Amino acid sequence: MSVLLPSELLELIGSYLSQLNSQQSGLLVRSVSFRKSKNRVGVTSNELDQLAVVCPYLEVLDFDQAVWKYIRTCNLDQFTYVHRLPPFTLVNSIPTQLVVERLDQLSLHGAIVSDLFQQQLHIMTILKNTPCLSYLSLNSQQDKSHAIYISVSEMDAIHDFCPLLKELVLVGSFKLMHAPHHITQQQVQVPPKKSNFMRRFSLNALLAPHWIYYFAYKYPHLQHIDFELMNDTITTTKAMPKKEIQKLFSVLLESCPNLNKIELDSLSAKTYMTSDFFDTADRHGLKEIKMKDLPYCLVSRQDNFFDFIVNRGRRLISGLGTEVIESDLHITRILQPLAKLKRLTELVLCCGHPYFDCELDLVLDHCPNLIQLTIRSAHVTLSDTQQQQLQQQHGLKSLSFSTVSFSSAVFDYLAIRCDSLTRLVCYECDQKQGNVIRMHMPQHTFETVIINGIRMGSFDQPNARIMSIAQGENSRWYHAYHRNNTCSPKMRRLNHRQTQLAQQYYYYNQQQPLLNQVWHQDLSLGYISIQCRSIKHWEFICDTTFEF
Repeated sequence: MSVLLPSELLELIGSYLSQLNSQQSGLLVRSVSFRKSKNRVGVTSNELDQLAVVCPYLEVLDFDQAVWKYIRTCNLDQFTYVHRLPPFTLVNSIPTQLVVERLDQLSLHGAIVSDLFQQQLHIMTILKNTPCLSYLSLNSQQDKSHAIYISVSEMDAIHDFCPLLKELVLVGSFKLMHAPHHITQQQVQVPPKKSNFMRRFSLNALLAPHWIYYFAYKYPHLQHIDFELMNDTITTTKAMPKKEIQKLFSVLLESCPNLNKIELDSLSAKTYMTSDFFDTADRHGLKEIKMKDLPYCLVSRQDNFFDFIVNRGRRLISGLGTEVIESDLHITRILQPLAKLKRLTELVLCCGHPYFDCELDLVLDHCPNLIQLTIRSAHVTLSDTQQQQLQQQHGLKSLSFSTVSFSSAVFDYLAIRCDSLTRLVCYECDQKQGNVIRMHMPQHTFETVIINGIRMGSFDQPNARIMSIAQGENSRWYHAYHRNNTCSPKMRRLNHRQTQLAQQYYYYNQQQPLLNQVWHQDLSLGYISIQCRSIKHWEFICDTTFEF
């Protein structure tokens, strides 16, 4: 039996727990999830302890990370049957003696990771007391500058204390600098004495290339790797010749026969994905290679590596970010090589300047398997032949526009051809003609719609501040406005009379004398209309400034 506490009941958690206690129904509870409402809601240490008493057979405890800020001390030993906890974010919220033998998932986020690694005994004590972990995430990303060095002995200790670990995530400021030089290509062929169950490994770190030998040796059952690597160039040039580095991923494939997916940043891909690698991949049976969608991490068309991966990786590449170059006089010049990638499902297309015509229908025609598409810095338009393609449905689910210009005709096209579209993002975009954008997509069910700055007409004008959302027959109007000279605009829903005035302004061009000056200025900036079946989550952000 699972119990989910809705956000409106969080403020009444104390009385809720008392009610459970009085009815003895807490004995049936196996899962509890707390979600933060619009107002800040916290769970106290006393309430958490009380929950352990009321629900002694609780197996899953999940809540927003911010809730930990209200928990100063907690005795998790009382949760005898819990095997999943939310991420810990603060050192003072995690017990130094965390003994939950059934725990199979543990996440540590933020400052707590670097603080615990500075006191090595603490992180290892926690892992020693959770021997059943199958998932461990250590995410040290935070505002302050810091570094976490991991040695071979520490990595070995993680697996010794967590022998059932299947997924390990190391993200943030980790540095795997002290390379395991004792492991060579020959030794990789000898399996480790202790069987390792690792299936997925995610790493965002500064890495000495010798570590890839370690991964190949340590994780023979690996199925999925997700690397965002910052190579240690000093150690690399001193300790390992270039030809040996280029063979490292081939060694990884040969040592991990079940490896079927590799996610990698483009810079690392250029280092490790060589002809030898693709030869090995063909024999190995690798299924998918995804170039990670990272800012300013595109595969340059001016580099031979682009042509190389398009030809050698045509059956493997599922994700790619690339760019239009000066010699591309038409969008088809870049789409023709991309059409060779038969498994391409995620594409980031950077067109370089806002006056380059990126004909959306041609992009979808050349990449029929796309699920996620991002177009940056372009004029998004439609070709003259797009009417012929409207009968052919496309499975696109996520579309992002970043610093592009477009017209409402693009959304009319999407409404007909892409009926699977569930996520739409417009970031710092522009419509040069007219002051109304109509996203008329009445049959679409959206998970997410984010409007982060759309400018109408001239570049001198700020972004549109009026938006309406129509779901079926219900329509609601919103206004983003500045109040009392505040920096961040406020969002308000228009009342019935304000809605009527706005409709008359945009539909019939009638300017009412009752409008005040600020309201009239905001109306003149433009209006965005979204019509769909439903929207689960939406954001309307107008306070952005940009230049093409």
